[in-house]
Amino acid sequence: GLLVIFVNRVPIRPTRTQARDILLFGVVGTLLTSLLLTRSYRYIDLGLATVCHFFYPIAVCIIMRIFFREKLSSLGICAVLVTGAALVILASHSGASSLLGMGIAVISGIFWASYLVAFEKASYARMNQNVAVFWIMFGNSVLCILMSILQKEFGLPSISKFLLLCLSALMMTGAMLLTVKAIS
Repeated sequence: GLLVIFVNRVPIRPTRTQARDILLFGVVGTLLTSLLLTRSYRYIDLGLATVCHFFYPIAVCIIMRIFFREKLSSLGICAVLVTGAALVILASHSGASSLLGMGIAVISGIFWASYLVAFEKASYARMNQNVAVFWIMFGNSVLCILMSILQKEFGLPSISKFLLLCLSALMMTGAMLLTVKAIS
């Protein structure tokens, strides 16, 4: 993404409003999505957490309806009701710790939905998508490093772990860019 920005000489500096929205919806939204989803794994298995996280399309519909007054089609209303019913059924067959894990995973989906909506509605929706993703990933990196320093877990990785981190960053950036392309 950054290479494309520099080769194409795309302006990289966001406005003050874009920077605020990138920090609020992009950085905080994606970081909380990851933190909450991985936290839910302490209470429920990966499969159930993923199912609960996939509440996000319904959250997108609800956010668009509540905040942007977009109408829900009858199919959209049906999807909201069926997903809600499915979550109730899953919850009714779970113990108390599972309910907590499910709730955390659903909230992670709500944060992801907010991020997705922001890519269409926030001020940075008018930015070059590569630039927006660059700033979001940069902000996430800075916050993750700060969190690891504050938790006294920061250390310089070995060469193999550093290369693995680079590969992970490349894959995450690619996934974010593809998600943004899909939204547009």
